[in-house]
Amino acid sequence: MIHLEKLFQFTLDRLESETPSYLKYHNAEHTRQVIRSAEIIAAAENVSNSDLDLLRVASLFHDIGYLQNRFEHEELSCQEARKQLPSYGFDGEQITKICGMIMATRIPQNPTNHLEKIIADADLEYIGTDLYEKGSRLLFDELKHFSPNLNIKEWHKMKIAFLENHHFHTDFCIQSRESMKAENLKRLKSVKFED
Repeated sequence: MIHLEKLFQFTLDRLESETPSYLKYHNAEHTRQVIRSAEIIAAAENVSNSDLDLLRVASLFHDIGYLQNRFEHEELSCQEARKQLPSYGFDGEQITKICGMIMATRIPQNPTNHLEKIIADADLEYIGTDLYEKGSRLLFDELKHFSPNLNIKEWHKMKIAFLENHHFHTDFCIQSRESMKAENLKRLKSVKFED
C-alpha cells in the first residue's frame, strides 16, 4: 500500500528545514507550486488517478537534489526517489516512471511521454502567467548567490533568450499559457538599458 500523505508530509518538512536560505527559487514553495500546476494540467489532460499520484510524487521530488548540489540535481533527485520510495510502497516500475518525469524537467526539456510533458510544463508554467516577474526575481536572487557578478542587463538577455527558445508541451499549456508567455516576452523586449 502506498502512503502518500506521510511521504508528502515528510518530504515537504524536509525541504522546509534543509533548503539553504540562498535557494530563493528552488525551495519548498516552488515544489508546492509545481505540484499544484501538475494537478491542474493533469485534470485538463484527463490523467488517471494512479498516474496523477505518480505525477504528484515526481513533482514532490523533482528538485530535492538541490539539497545536495544544484549541478545534476535531477540525477540526485532520482537517487533520492529510488532510496525513499520503496519504503512508502512504490514498486520498481512506478519509481522508473517517476524518475523519467524528474529527468524531463532538466533544461533543455525533452519529455518523451504524456506524464513527462505534464511535469515539464508544470515546472515552468509560471512563465506563462502573471507570476512570471515574481519567479524571475527569485531566480535572479538565487543565481546571484552563485554568480555575484551577474547583473540585471545580463539577466534580462538570458530571460529573453530562454522565453524565445521555450515551448510548452501539453495542449492545456499551449492553449492557456502560450499567449501570456508571449506577453511576458514582449514586455521584456520593450525594456531599454542605458549603455
